[in-house]
Amino acid sequence: MKPTLLLPLLLAAALPAQREHVVRWTGVIDNIARSGTGILVMGDLDKDGVDDYAVGGPGTLSSPNRAGTVELRSGATGKILRKWDGDVLQRYFGWALGRIADLDKDGLPDLIVGTYYYPYTSSTPPGEVQVFSTGTGKELLQFSPPLGHQYLGKSVAGIGDLNADGVPDILASSQTGSSKSTGQVLALSGKDGTVIHSFTGTNEDTNFGQVICVLPDLDNDGVEDIAIGIEQTSNPLRSRVNVFSGKKGSWLFDCGPLGNAGLVSTLISIPDMDNDKQPDLVVGISLVSNTGFSRYGDVEVWSTGTKKLLWRMRTPNASYVITTFGESVDWTPDRDGDGLPEILVGDAWFRSQGGVHVFGSKTRSLLQSITPPWSAASLCAAGERIAMIGDVDGNGSLEFIACCHRPDTTTSHQPGVLTCSLDPIDLSVEEEEVSLFQGGKQQIFVHAGPQRAGSLVLMLGTASGTNPGIPVGSETLFLNADSYFSFTLAAPLAVLWNNLSILDANGDGSVGFVLPTGLPP
Repeated sequence: MKPTLLLPLLLAAALPAQREHVVRWTGVIDNIARSGTGILVMGDLDKDGVDDYAVGGPGTLSSPNRAGTVELRSGATGKILRKWDGDVLQRYFGWALGRIADLDKDGLPDLIVGTYYYPYTSSTPPGEVQVFSTGTGKELLQFSPPLGHQYLGKSVAGIGDLNADGVPDILASSQTGSSKSTGQVLALSGKDGTVIHSFTGTNEDTNFGQVICVLPDLDNDGVEDIAIGIEQTSNPLRSRVNVFSGKKGSWLFDCGPLGNAGLVSTLISIPDMDNDKQPDLVVGISLVSNTGFSRYGDVEVWSTGTKKLLWRMRTPNASYVITTFGESVDWTPDRDGDGLPEILVGDAWFRSQGGVHVFGSKTRSLLQSITPPWSAASLCAAGERIAMIGDVDGNGSLEFIACCHRPDTTTSHQPGVLTCSLDPIDLSVEEEEVSLFQGGKQQIFVHAGPQRAGSLVLMLGTASGTNPGIPVGSETLFLNADSYFSFTLAAPLAVLWNNLSILDANGDGSVGFVLPTGLPP
């Protein structure tokens, strides 16, 4: 792919009023989402019309004991609905969370809690998986590692009925040895804990099973299937995703190798992105590059039909020395009218304070970035874990929740959960690519909808990257105020071929620019 200049569009006469994205701050348990799953939407448990969520804190900032805590919180108010505390020191209770269909027949889904570091003794290997009723709070099931296994429960997930006994089942990671190359994923009966399937990587695989995702039925056998993230230690280091049949336990296909070395940190299923009538897979890859303290991340979208890479996203702040872009991802139903869902990406080290980026799927462009409302010096790591939760305040906008695992030293905020609104999206573009070396014209077509009729569109450019960007109220334009930016701003019509235009009655229009030849890549 040829390098291009970054050219954000500014809808000049129709900029929305500055708004506060944060709907609510909920301070919760210490060390929230420091590691592990962190946060999980559970559905409407208290019947108030708004989904609720579970949040896990496997340890505390103030104590080395790390017994751990899990809370159920109201999505509407942030109120604690239920709470469970770990009862053994060094247990890391709440490291992993999963949702399973109703086991105790009370009409509510139940909660799986993985505690992978339950204290080791000569007779008891570490690890435990428990299932709790969200209705009564009672423990429904408890599983210890099967013979020859340890560290059970570093990742967990609920899945449908794999063995046709009428009861939903459970997925849990484990190890058969002390090294990361001995990872497995066990499918456990939700009735009695019997091992239904055991999924195993190769000798070159590390962290096999650290991330598990339940997929819709891909092989048309009536049972959900399973995606498992792994690293491969061959040279060059590459990560990939194994996909297995949930019914048969057999390997179906791989997605990979993924584009860069790094840890598969999250997997989600997403509706069909390539029109092959199959759901697709989003893979978050954190710590892609380690050079000194440099850490970057990728997010890739893979077709489960063609097994091909559809799209790769990178942080808009790649020039910053540390970013964990891709450590968590989620998606939201189509809001920009392109018929495809948008993708949310958590970036816990974005400009020191963390943030969440929203990408359009058709244009494959960044639509917005949302950061906490307080100082960047707070180092609150917002976005290490994110999840869409729906419209929690009834104003018609969708919200997401994001974990902040570090205390804000500049305010009274402690580790907790941000509930944030997504701005309505009514702007999309069709871009063409121009080589920096060859130069040429580039035209961008804007479709903003009738409500934007008569609005001005101003296109600005930068030649020096996106960091630190230009603040505009509470938002940031991801371009720099360099000489090329000043050039595009100073001569919008005469020199750069119509990079200032007026949208027609349908809210459609186009802008363009001329790129000189010989620019360095």
